[in-house]
Amino acid sequence: MYRIINKTEYKLNEKDFAISSVISIFLSIVYLIKFEISYNYFIFSSLSIILIAISVLDFKYKIILDRLNILIAILAVINIAVTKNYYSSLLGFTIFFILFLGISLISGGGIGGGDIKMIGATGLFFGLTATYQIITWCFLYAGVIVIPRLVFFKKKDSIALGPYISLGTLTFILYWI
Repeated sequence: MYRIINKTEYKLNEKDFAISSVISIFLSIVYLIKFEISYNYFIFSSLSIILIAISVLDFKYKIILDRLNILIAILAVINIAVTKNYYSSLLGFTIFFILFLGISLISGGGIGGGDIKMIGATGLFFGLTATYQIITWCFLYAGVIVIPRLVFFKKKDSIALGPYISLGTLTFILYWI
């Protein structure tokens, strides 16, 4: 993942790489305990590595690379082929992609294109109901962090939504699957 990202103008330093590696290894161990060696272990470990990379990049640069969203979409297609969850996955992609696109257009760009594509890929991977739960967690986490920043520090700069989408997704994987 480090090489995929560093081939762009956005670079992760050794500290970013080390932190993301430790988190990825920790999650892989948790998944191994939860799922044993199985399809779920491999698919969710792979997804988590991508989500952590997105979180670090979005937090640091406020950008989500298309290539990372494409990797989530590729994993989604594999997941659809294995789970046969065609209808819900297509609904999850379509509804949440259009919803986030609409919010972005109405708010004048309050949600970035990378966030829109990420939630679309997440919807494709998990399907309609699960993605709704992921988005709920995403906004709960974002609210816990953003509201105090607004109230106490009067900071009104843009917020990287990718880490919160990732955190909502990881919460869903760990507690509902």
